[in-house]
Amino acid sequence: MRAKKLVNNLYSKKETFAKFIHENYSNKPLIKLDNNILNKELKLSLNYLVDNWEKGFYKLKHKMYFSPQLGFKSTPLQVGDIFQRAIIATHFKTIVNNIDAYELKDIINFEKEYLKSNKYNEVGWKYFPDLLELPCDSDDLAQIMQVFTGSNQEEIESLFKTPLTKLLKNSNEPLFKTWIYSTENNELEMQSTKNEWGDTHDVDVISNIGYAIFSNLNVLNFLVRNKSLEILKKNAIFVSNRQHKKGYWESTWYDDVYYGTYVSTRFLNSFQQHSDSVDKALMFLKKNQNVNGSWGNLKKKNLLNTAIVLLTFYESKKEESYKEAIVKGAEYILSNKNIDGSYSSDNFIKMEVGRSKDLPNKILYYKSDVLTTSYCLTALSYVYRKET
Repeated sequence: MRAKKLVNNLYSKKETFAKFIHENYSNKPLIKLDNNILNKELKLSLNYLVDNWEKGFYKLKHKMYFSPQLGFKSTPLQVGDIFQRAIIATHFKTIVNNIDAYELKDIINFEKEYLKSNKYNEVGWKYFPDLLELPCDSDDLAQIMQVFTGSNQEEIESLFKTPLTKLLKNSNEPLFKTWIYSTENNELEMQSTKNEWGDTHDVDVISNIGYAIFSNLNVLNFLVRNKSLEILKKNAIFVSNRQHKKGYWESTWYDDVYYGTYVSTRFLNSFQQHSDSVDKALMFLKKNQNVNGSWGNLKKKNLLNTAIVLLTFYESKKEESYKEAIVKGAEYILSNKNIDGSYSSDNFIKMEVGRSKDLPNKILYYKSDVLTTSYCLTALSYVYRKET
């Protein structure tokens, strides 16, 4: 396939990533990677992702069983991959920018068409498209908007005008809600939200959709700019106020504190008045790095957490201040690569069963080698990005 052939031709010089990072980054300021440096590890991981894309990303799918005995009327086995594929498409855009992997553009365009074809209805996308009880949600909307950031105004308006209008209409507080109901009187979705999913203001979701709207604000002409900015600022204040005194953010829908901290700092970084919150978060990350270079529980591998933390440093534009932590984190990731170029999965998405009743008795997790590899590869692409 054309994409794979081009991946194989990305680099020409025989020098490994691990050797290069140790010799060029450990005691020097971070610099962009020279055009001729070969990174076998990066190329191998990129080929792993391309191989999985060719196979339909079947390892990326999230499968869950919703029992009729619990009142669900939909087909018990539900499968979703829209959110995950949107994350990887966004990662591919970053990798293209960082290491000139232009062969990924064909894949990105394919994924855009896939996402467009899986829009549930006029108000957006569902995590599980065939689960009748599940509304469309702001998190899926946010992730897909990020895939289309930089697209022409006509395409963005056709995809996102109705969902965003609906979302902002629902935000009378004006905090962004997680759920976007198909109609005002969709009793099944609303009742299921009350009984199963919970109708709360989720910092992780607010930060993701806030960042997506802010990133596209210049082309969202169907929104009143000044009013939209005021809404974004109020959501940013809410996020800032929910920061733990130690510097991190908890997540409603994601395992551990690192993803919540990542999306929150990324959103707040859009507003100068919240720079103190961002700096506090970055200092928390620096102080809580493990001796082996990872972040998280030392009893398990922490590849996903570590990659997410590196993205937090880079996307906060503060990589120079945290050079040592970044180097140690990158070395940890590289030292745990599997022979096929993949990185072993860590828990990512979580669902607390019974959370709507404030009585969670079981937590269900989603994880994927493909998704973890995508995060690791994206983080490494920042560390080794080329001169533009």
